[in-house]
Amino acid sequence: MSRSFSAAAHNLRVWGHALPILEKLSEADIPVVILKGLPQIEDLYGDPGTRMTSDVDMLVPSRHARSTLALLADAGWQPGSASTLRWLTSSQGAEAASSRPWHMHPPPNLTGCLIDLHFDRMTRSPKPTLDPSIWERAVRMSRDGADFLVLGREDQLLFLCYHFVTDHLPWHKLRDIEVLLGRSTELDWDYIARRARLSGVTIAVYLACRLAARDATDPVPDNWRGVAPVDRLRASVLAAMLDRRPGLAQSRYWALVWLLAHDRPWDMRTVWRHIFFPDRVTIAAEYLGRWPSRAEYLAELGRIYLRRIRKSFGRA
Repeated sequence: MSRSFSAAAHNLRVWGHALPILEKLSEADIPVVILKGLPQIEDLYGDPGTRMTSDVDMLVPSRHARSTLALLADAGWQPGSASTLRWLTSSQGAEAASSRPWHMHPPPNLTGCLIDLHFDRMTRSPKPTLDPSIWERAVRMSRDGADFLVLGREDQLLFLCYHFVTDHLPWHKLRDIEVLLGRSTELDWDYIARRARLSGVTIAVYLACRLAARDATDPVPDNWRGVAPVDRLRASVLAAMLDRRPGLAQSRYWALVWLLAHDRPWDMRTVWRHIFFPDRVTIAAEYLGRWPSRAEYLAELGRIYLRRIRKSFGRA
């Protein structure tokens, strides 16, 4: 079996597992944007077997968080961090579930599929694809009997660039950016600049575009007001630190790149904490109740921090 045929079969199977959920969301009149999965791969490459995907990322309005989670639970899907969900909803109310993403695992009769459930007010720090404006620019799509939305071209570029930098520089996402830039000649760069600036990821977007467009010295328009000369220089320095071979994802500089690719100092502090330390909700829900003494709990937390620091600098 060829690799392309195997990837296509796997992607179609994953998508087939997600279709009943999309149908139920449509019946409940809950809008959903497919951020990542088979529709994105086919849109970019025109071939479901171009590369393999193991999950479907869904974005749902935060006001529908409780009903969406209940709908998935009724269908047999369970969050990977069930204890976190229980603690969060019991201590801060059911709507608090929309403050973080949930990796939803399928029922036992389904394998090889994961639904990453996101909400549009998910975190305190802004992210380009969590802004309410994306709903106005989203494109309606119908596939295999399911109706859903996909990101507009500009929002898709912001999504790919941001996640390329924050997801350990994966090679396939850089390739996605390269294909998108090659196929989209009429991008609204003023909108991209405005959204990137408000989200504090101007340098990240510019860096990803620089790395993706190998044959262009400057892939974004010269009049793109979102990138100041000092930010262009900063992105160029970061680009020089990274090679463009498939080993890019193992770059020991990833933690430093993630820090420097954020525009404002407060973003850098937030990212620094996120790289090395679990957030307070995760700590409270996942660790506090597991240890008989405070000393043992603190020792375990220290081991977690050390593992994250070593992993971030390529020493794990």
